Amino acid sequence: MSSEAATPDAGTSAQFPHLQRSIDVSGADWPERLEPTGEPEIDAALDVLAGVPSSALDGHIAVFENVHSLLRESLEASEHLATADALPENDA
Repeated sequence: MSSEAATPDAGTSAQFPHLQRSIDVSGADWPERLEPTGEPEIDAALDVLAGVPSSALDGHIAVFENVHSLLRESLEASEHLATADALPENDA
């Protein structure tokens, strides 16, 4: 098994030369298990986030985007989120 990173295509390497080097993240600290929050939607996002260490480095962006999307959806669906219509009028 080779320890070299896959070489990006010519367009990518010209645009992002730093992607040509291999980055070793094997010694990076990552929590064993994130504590559950008790909120099913948030815990689902944490479960997706827990997959980062086992995914390839070039797949981390997709994982983070997925987690961000899940958290935004949860926030937008939250009954605790005040909308502009629900805010009291400011008589100042």
